[in-house]
Amino acid sequence: MEALKKSSRMLLGLLLLGFLISPVWAIKPRPKIHRPVKILRNYKAAVRKIDVRRLRKIPPGRIIPFSKRQRIISLRNRKFRLLKRGDYDPVVQRKLPSLLMPAPLISFEGLDYANWGAGVPPDTNGDVGRSNVGAQNKGYYIQTVNTSIGIFDKSDGTQVAAFKFDDFFDGTNTPCDNNNNGDPVVLYDRYLDRWIITDFAWTNQNDPYECFAMSKSNDPVSGGWYMWGVKFNDYSGTNTPNVFNDYPKMGVWDDGYYVTFNDFTSSLIGVTVWALDKNSMSNGNMNLVAFFLDKNNDPYAASLLPANAKSPTPPPSGSPNYLVSIGDDAWGGGINHDSIAVYKCDVDWSNPSGATLTGPTVVNTAAFDSNMCGYSRNCIPQKDTNVGLDSLSDRAMYSAFYWNYGNHETIVFVHTVDADGSDHAGVRWYELRDPGGTPTIYQQGTYAPDSNHRWLGSGACDSNGNIAIGFSISSSDMYPGVRYAGRKASDPLGELTQGEATLQAGGGSQTHSSGRWGDYSMLTIDPDDDYTFWYTTEYYETTGTNWHTIIGAFKFAPPGDNPPNVSITNPHNGDTVSGTVTITADASDDNGVDRVEFYIDGVLKHTDNTAPYSYDWDSTTVGDGNHTIEAKAYDTANQVGTDQITVTTDNGIHPMLVVDLDGNKNSCTDIRDELQNKGYAVNYV
Repeated sequence: MEALKKSSRMLLGLLLLGFLISPVWAIKPRPKIHRPVKILRNYKAAVRKIDVRRLRKIPPGRIIPFSKRQRIISLRNRKFRLLKRGDYDPVVQRKLPSLLMPAPLISFEGLDYANWGAGVPPDTNGDVGRSNVGAQNKGYYIQTVNTSIGIFDKSDGTQVAAFKFDDFFDGTNTPCDNNNNGDPVVLYDRYLDRWIITDFAWTNQNDPYECFAMSKSNDPVSGGWYMWGVKFNDYSGTNTPNVFNDYPKMGVWDDGYYVTFNDFTSSLIGVTVWALDKNSMSNGNMNLVAFFLDKNNDPYAASLLPANAKSPTPPPSGSPNYLVSIGDDAWGGGINHDSIAVYKCDVDWSNPSGATLTGPTVVNTAAFDSNMCGYSRNCIPQKDTNVGLDSLSDRAMYSAFYWNYGNHETIVFVHTVDADGSDHAGVRWYELRDPGGTPTIYQQGTYAPDSNHRWLGSGACDSNGNIAIGFSISSSDMYPGVRYAGRKASDPLGELTQGEATLQAGGGSQTHSSGRWGDYSMLTIDPDDDYTFWYTTEYYETTGTNWHTIIGAFKFAPPGDNPPNVSITNPHNGDTVSGTVTITADASDDNGVDRVEFYIDGVLKHTDNTAPYSYDWDSTTVGDGNHTIEAKAYDTANQVGTDQITVTTDNGIHPMLVVDLDGNKNSCTDIRDELQNKGYAVNYV
């Protein structure tokens, strides 16, 4: 008996010791089943039979005060960890690939602040629908910003219509008709062939509404719309009064639309999740089920992203919608490892009271650090200003892009991280698989290939399994611009191996004192072919506070389609040239060359669409010395091949040297000193 007691004590001690020495991240919160807290049934829509081209084309006359645009500040009041440099991101990609992403197929201006904006940031969002729809037989791209809507012909970028939310909504007898205040989302539902738009509105911010509009057909221009205004505090999921429905995010699913909100009073109290019966909405009736995740009981209850299905094959029948969030172990509160949280929202619309929201299921990630600049908004540097930009590194960025490949389901999403411990912003991206079974990170990486800052990303995948990421890019030597990067399905896992391309170079920096940037962008896929990506986000044409937006499309070449080959055949690298120089290039491609562009010192000088490819360059237009000549060949998939040489011009022309002196310096000695400071050797003659 005594021996049994000793062995029992020894076993208990070993178990306790094992518990104490086991890694703390092995202890994960158990998924909980949440039941609906509120249900809305048969809310009749206001029906608006209107051609939106007839709405007033005037800009918003009201600016949303910055003080009323609360964001998830409380998330940033977390404890910060101090790590050694070597402890930082183990999956960071530190070098730019030698390949070049395909150039944009099309790009055009979206809405801007001066004509259509109301506040900073623009909250840029957009989606693309099918071609050849409606009375106009067109395909549309719809963009939303604070607080306007733009509809564009996706074939050429022509603006078909633009109007304010306040002019768009009507008949709901709620603040949605006259007091829209932003955070818009627009999505195209390929399964119903309809459009869905949402934003929030209020006359009193303590009593806000969420506004919804659903197109009555696939024609968003003249087909009419159903409209609803839902009083948020009646369906917030919590009994706390005066809750603000911040940062709404929406996802299309097979059976409904799923919407998440950050619930604010004086601080973040949790997340409300709405499930909307889209089939009833398509007939003018709204049914809604509301859930609530209490931040005090769930450390991941902030900025959830609902899965947004884009694949031609819908989610498996009966599948719940998946929702994702991120957790940094430095935040504490029960987050014990850098991780992703996955939830499942399961609704049977014949029995909505039996709906469930289950989670979180926690999936550990490679280590990351979300603490950019102590979560200060004055963070990302810009050229020619000391005003920094918000990194929004405390949340997953829109959207959680879902694709059903038949043999597996994938969710692609991103967030911003500090890539090396020096407040160097990079884009952490994930491909999450089997969300309905055992969620697993199939691949992950942090894209930070040079010293520039990349942030505010959005990720998506195409029908071939290729992944693309759109993002903002900036540095102290660069105005904030718009780029995208990607990888093909056959590339090594965890790397964006296809390089990056520029959608829009920045022409200026933002000087608004708030530092607000984003707050989100949108990368999506074209349902016409399932492999053309569309991206929209903000940039500046000139330094100031008038933000602009860009909309553009690109695609990977089909599998097996290689980039073109190009070679400059005249002159040769190292040649000395003068006068008019005929530059010639050979170009070839397995599917045909579309064009060859000729650049001198990085500036496009000529485009030739037919072989033989050539350009007559007047070398007397530049100073004598070394100059680069570059030829870029594009194939029909917009893949790029390049060749570059350096030549020396000798035309007896010497570049003018400008020496800036202040008013007190004008002697030869002053000029000599200034030249020597610039690195020149100076001799008096």
